Amino acid sequence: MPTPRAQLLTTKLYAPPPRPALVTRPRLTDKLDAALKLQHKLILISAPAGFGKTTIISEWLQQERGGRRVEGGARPSTLLPPLSTSWLSLDADDNDPARFLTYFIAAMAKLDPGLESLFDLIQLLQTPTLPPAETILLQILNTFAEQIPTAQCLVVLDDFHVVERAELHNALAFFLQHAPPNLLLAITTRTDPALPLARLRARGQLTELRASDLRFTSAEVAAFLKQLMNLQLTAQQIKQLESRTEGWIAGLQLAALSMQNGGDIENFLRAFTGSHHYIVDYLVEEVLQNQSVERQHFLLQTSILERMNGALCDAVTGGSNGQATLEQLERANLFVTPLDAARNWYRYHHLFSELLRHRFQAQFKPAEQFLYHTRASDWFEQNGLEREAIQHALLAQDYVHAATLLERITDTILNQGETATLQGWMDALPETVLRASPRLCLARANAHVIVGEIDSAETWIRAAESSAQSSPERVLLLSKVDALRAGLALYRNDLPRTIELAQRALKTLPIEEVRLRGAVMFYLGLAYGFSDHIAEAYATFTASAREAFQASDWHTALIALQNQAWVLFLQGKLRQAAQMYNQALTLAVERGVAQVPAVGGFHWELGRVLYEWNDLAEAERKIEIGIENSTRGNLPRMLLFSCVNMARLRLAQKNFAAADELLTRAQSLVEKYNLSLRYAGTVTAERVRYWMAIHDYASANAWLQTMNTGDDMPRDYLHEVLHLAIARVLLAQNETASALDRLELLKQTALEVGRNGTAIEGLILQALAFQQQGAPNDALRALEHALTLGEPEGYTRSFLDEGEAMQKLLAQLHAQLIHRVQSEEVARRAAYCERLLNSFPPATSTAASAIPQRAARPFAATLAEPLTERELQVLRLLAQGYTNQQISNALFISIGTTKKHLNNIFGKLSATSRTQALLRARELGLLE
Repeated sequence: MPTPRAQLLTTKLYAPPPRPALVTRPRLTDKLDAALKLQHKLILISAPAGFGKTTIISEWLQQERGGRRVEGGARPSTLLPPLSTSWLSLDADDNDPARFLTYFIAAMAKLDPGLESLFDLIQLLQTPTLPPAETILLQILNTFAEQIPTAQCLVVLDDFHVVERAELHNALAFFLQHAPPNLLLAITTRTDPALPLARLRARGQLTELRASDLRFTSAEVAAFLKQLMNLQLTAQQIKQLESRTEGWIAGLQLAALSMQNGGDIENFLRAFTGSHHYIVDYLVEEVLQNQSVERQHFLLQTSILERMNGALCDAVTGGSNGQATLEQLERANLFVTPLDAARNWYRYHHLFSELLRHRFQAQFKPAEQFLYHTRASDWFEQNGLEREAIQHALLAQDYVHAATLLERITDTILNQGETATLQGWMDALPETVLRASPRLCLARANAHVIVGEIDSAETWIRAAESSAQSSPERVLLLSKVDALRAGLALYRNDLPRTIELAQRALKTLPIEEVRLRGAVMFYLGLAYGFSDHIAEAYATFTASAREAFQASDWHTALIALQNQAWVLFLQGKLRQAAQMYNQALTLAVERGVAQVPAVGGFHWELGRVLYEWNDLAEAERKIEIGIENSTRGNLPRMLLFSCVNMARLRLAQKNFAAADELLTRAQSLVEKYNLSLRYAGTVTAERVRYWMAIHDYASANAWLQTMNTGDDMPRDYLHEVLHLAIARVLLAQNETASALDRLELLKQTALEVGRNGTAIEGLILQALAFQQQGAPNDALRALEHALTLGEPEGYTRSFLDEGEAMQKLLAQLHAQLIHRVQSEEVARRAAYCERLLNSFPPATSTAASAIPQRAARPFAATLAEPLTERELQVLRLLAQGYTNQQISNALFISIGTTKKHLNNIFGKLSATSRTQALLRARELGLLE
């Protein structure tokens, strides 16, 4: 695999070399110098085409005035600080976020040898799921601040107007906001970018050069015409020309080229009038007509090229003197700009190029235009430049060849995260051509999966499967179909199908398909884990990590490590899980990917372990990182888990309002992204804990009424949190026997498959249920079993979170264990029990007052079953003396429904009359 640096088009990173003769413009360069002295954040050079934006910034940087350094060289000036510079020329392809960030990283790395490590960040962009631009930029800024704390640096983004994607404008705004004072950004553009210019201007952090600044003054017009264009004009003629062009540099240059070819200057100036649009039409006509026929053909034929060298020009034109012609055009100031110091590569001035292409399309028939594009495509293909070859094949409407070229690099493009580029090329291909290529169908399906368009992905997977049947690569292609379908099956919670497809794909996918194999192993491992094949899940993630490490695929390796640790957590092996989370975080730092949002998953999962160990301060810090990273990275699933874990921590801190807010946020993610049971069930189970903590038994009971609590409810990993939540509500309703039956089955399943973490919580609830049932021996037996499982791994919060009832039960067990100490094992269990007892917070009166008033209802043990919200409404109206008919009218219900509610109320309150029911309700505080 080529190195990140080898994949770069180096001509994009060169500032245009200095012209042999210049019109010095100190009024402008002084403003640019001031930007350095004042440590502005942004230099904005914004003006229409032809105003010399690129020229002024490049010539300013190349000047020796004041001892200014040339790019790559120092200067001993005392007037201005030493300046390190880098340059990035942008084009339309840089609208792809992955491509833009790749070149931006390269530009930053060129500032100083100490920033060479930034090239490692390009690897982060070579993944199907692109990290947010802000993540990459934050890592760049952190590295810059560490390596270049004081030296002044400047990065130039030339032609920024071609970058139109809002996310890239937002990312650059983020960069400017967080850039240190010694890092300056310069932008040349035809239109103002969507950056916080007003704020920068108000804070004195912006230097601006606009069309009014860039226009040539009378003195500059005279110097330009005499020094650069070698024209001897009178002062009146110069004044006329300045008036006609309004100091517009491109217009002046075109006019001068026309006048250089002889003729009556006075007549020319009289005819030279009108707006820029008409001036351009007129002058281009003049300039082109005054070139030789051979040169005119060269200009028009090569106008289709974004960049060119001699060999490429020869291939397109059929000539043999391309390099010499380019050099002649540069010497003649005919709008040709060299792209490197060796003057191998050139481009036309953008305005001139646009005009030439317009004329090219007008003068050449479509078949001739296609021929020139085909020649360009062939040259780029032969020289290993597939991207440019594809672009020209598309312009030649040679769609079959474009598809053939695209097939070669689809995997590379997807792995580099350039989904937008790939989609753009595929949109340009006829659907019939796409469907004829199974590789392109797969790539299109993959692109849809990446952006979450599952139905569209299924459509193109079917197309790939159909097309692959007649392909000589049938086996490989169908294995890739299976790989993608495995991911879709997992998304739809069809675990058996996921396992079947993933296993089938892994049998036929070559070992070289590291990333795709890693993805399939990820799907397979999760499907195993969700369906309680714990050992198989761990073995799958282990194999995935091993393959990824061998291939230096750190992205896949990190995912595999994270899921290995997840399996260990399921097994209750907290210490090994924590070790693996820390190992993964260390690897992320070593590989320079610690700021990638997905790495936040390691933080919140480690925070979950730390919470269980009762290290609340460190747990809070880790979970906060998870929330920050997942929010910044727009990772809804990771954000959901982070919010749920933080909600549990807030409950432990008695911060009920914060817990409620976090759970509401998590629930909104479920609804917004239509998340599956794994996520929705987790939020629901934590919400039940919240209701129990604030004594809102009515809400808990209302939720239980919506659940299917029958024996047909699976007891696998995906449903375990719901079983535990149901058991909690049943205990609150004094339905102890039902709770115990459910907990026993869940505990047995969890122990059989190795989900010890679940078994511990189930045993703890069993102990509380037996105690509530009046079976203290059974309660202590269940609790001791929980201690036996929890002691080696340091389980703590699972016990503490059950509150005073658990504290009393632990005290009873501790007393019993002390009398039974006859072995090291029992002694260790007694010591563990004592540590847990010492970890309970002291009882305070403030905890109760922190409970929201609306939820402060008596514990359900004093009530056969909590009243529903509707029954409470009926009860309150009853207390006000309403008759049955008046209650029916007030609540818009029938008399029969009112009587039914009253019967339910009497039954729950163990009352036989209205008076008795109201007395009982007041005793329980239901009418407060």
